[in-house]
Amino acid sequence: VAAFADGLNQLQTRLFTRAKAYRDASVRRIEQTDDFYDFFQNNSGFALAYWSEDAETEAKLKSDLKVTVRCFPQCYADERGACVFIGKPNCSLAVFGKSY
Repeated sequence: VAAFADGLNQLQTRLFTRAKAYRDASVRRIEQTDDFYDFFQNNSGFALAYWSEDAETEAKLKSDLKVTVRCFPQCYADERGACVFIGKPNCSLAVFGKSY
C-alpha cells in the first residue's frame, strides 16, 4: 500500500510539473499596449498584463481583438504595476485570452 501511494504521488508530481511547464510556455507577459495587440493579432495563447479593470478598455479589447480577461492568478496577488492600457498605477496582473 505504501509503494502504491508513493507511486501515485510521483505520478501526480510529474503531471503537475508538465502542466505547469506547458502553462508557463503558453503565457506571455506583456508590458505595452502595442505588444498586446501584436500578440493577439498574430498568436494564440494567453497574455499576462497589468490591468485597471476599466470597463471601457475591456469593451475595446473585446471589440478589437475578441480578447477578455480570464482570471487574476493568486500566485501574482502581491505583484502590482501600471495598467498596460491606461497607465493607472497599482493594478493587478490579469490573464487575457482570445475568444474563438
